Amino acid sequence: MANEPKTPLRLSPPSNKSLIVSTDVTPTLAYTLFLPIVIKPPEVPNNLKITNLSYSGADEYVEIQNNGPESQSMDGWQIVSVVGPQTYDFPNGITLGTGQTLRVHSGPGATDNPPSDLLWTTGYIWNNDGDKTELRDSQSTVRDTSCYGNGCP
Repeated sequence: MANEPKTPLRLSPPSNKSLIVSTDVTPTLAYTLFLPIVIKPPEVPNNLKITNLSYSGADEYVEIQNNGPESQSMDGWQIVSVVGPQTYDFPNGITLGTGQTLRVHSGPGATDNPPSDLLWTTGYIWNNDGDKTELRDSQSTVRDTSCYGNGCP
C-alpha cells in the first residue's frame, strides 16, 4: 500500500551494468554513468587598480590604488612593461592599505620614498610611442592593465 514503508534496495557489485532488485518493483537493468567533477576555485576580488601611468618626463611612474576592504601585501607581486619587456618585483614587506595608493618610479628624476614611492630604476622604462603595463599578483595572474599609444590593442 502507499503508506507502508518500502524495503531498502539491494545493489549488486559495481559493473558497467547493474541489476537493481527490490521487493516492491520489477527488476530493472540500470547503467552507471560516471562524470568528472570540476571544481573551480573562487574568483579572487580585484581590489588593486592601476590608476595612472605617467610615461613622459624625467620621473615616470605607475600608480596603484587599493580599492578593497582589506590591506594587501605586495609580496611576490610584479609590474610588467610589456613593450621591452621589463619587470619590477615589489620588495617584501610592502603593504598597500585600504584606500591607499603607491607609485613605482623610473627615469633619471625617479623618486624613492618607501612605502608610498618605490624606485624601479633611474633608467627609462616606458616607450613614449606606446606601451602596456600589467599588475600581476603573487601567482602571476594579471590583476589589472593600462596602456597608451601603440601599446594598446
